[in-house]
Amino acid sequence: MDPDVKKVLEAAIMAPSGENAQPWKFVVHRQHDKTVIDVLVSEERDQSLYGWGNRASYVAIGAAVENMRIAAPSHGFSVSVSLLPEADNALLAARVSLARGIVTRDPFAENINTRATNRKPYDGKALSDAEIRMLQTVGNIHGCVLRIFTTREEISTLARIGSVNELIMLNNPILHSFFFNHVNWTRAEDDEKKVGFFIDTLELSAPAQMGFLVMRSWPRARFLNRFLGFNKLVAKQNAALYGTASAMGVVISKEESPLEAVKAGMSVERIWLAADSLGLSIQPLTGVLYWALRGRAGIHEGFSDAEHAEIMRAYKDLDSIARLGGGISYFMFRIGHADAPTARATRFSVDDVTTIL
Repeated sequence: MDPDVKKVLEAAIMAPSGENAQPWKFVVHRQHDKTVIDVLVSEERDQSLYGWGNRASYVAIGAAVENMRIAAPSHGFSVSVSLLPEADNALLAARVSLARGIVTRDPFAENINTRATNRKPYDGKALSDAEIRMLQTVGNIHGCVLRIFTTREEISTLARIGSVNELIMLNNPILHSFFFNHVNWTRAEDDEKKVGFFIDTLELSAPAQMGFLVMRSWPRARFLNRFLGFNKLVAKQNAALYGTASAMGVVISKEESPLEAVKAGMSVERIWLAADSLGLSIQPLTGVLYWALRGRAGIHEGFSDAEHAEIMRAYKDLDSIARLGGGISYFMFRIGHADAPTARATRFSVDDVTTIL
């Protein structure tokens, strides 16, 4: 493989993805004087209740494509992107064409390798007007709109909506099993599996880690939830943690579709890289958004009636505060100042996820 093409792919795989699923595959081939990279959804890494219609994968792939757009000029390429280029192949999310050109540099290129999810407490310090303007400027691209909420009431409401993820996940046997089967308890395990939640990235205190060890057993979790309301306690604590943010952000797409999900991912990544360039941390709070997509599509399997009602109530509250206006949100996040994250999850190598024709 051309070393410069590999550098572009190395940028792509640094994109964020839910559960660190890394749901992308790349097929590289030559077409006349260009290198063409097909970016496909890896369905085997998109199997959770968060993954209806591959929407979470499309968002992650959008972020990977944006990284490629940003990195390519640094390695002497001009870049063009076609999203969902084949009507009869929904798994082909994007086609990226690289042609030799002059070396230029996107201002966010250096942030691709430093951007990370940060689940630590934030200090609540207000964002400056200049920071908000920059984030909105880079966020309002690809047809998306970024809304930033800065009042304590707005932050608290959105934090509570985000915590519905823990409220339901810890009390739902399917989600509980999925989550704890995807927790990697040591660096060695994370390096081996490469997919899932490395325990150190969850930023749990020692008592909380002990609680997680107890809760990994579904019979124990069911007992603690039923008699002690453990899932409600965790959700309340996490809502308080999320509420330490300086602001909350909601990325709004004009409609629900695979194409809009990819565009949302492209917008999200540029927002995140801009935040990193400003010394700001971000944590996605997206679980309830993807469950709501299932509910809006009339798919209730996997959730009780009470859970479904809770999910749709949370999304209605989001609609009310974020003014979706008939649009859809694939991404909500908290943002602020925090100490550096303790660890980062392991990634597949370029060779692991790339086929060269």
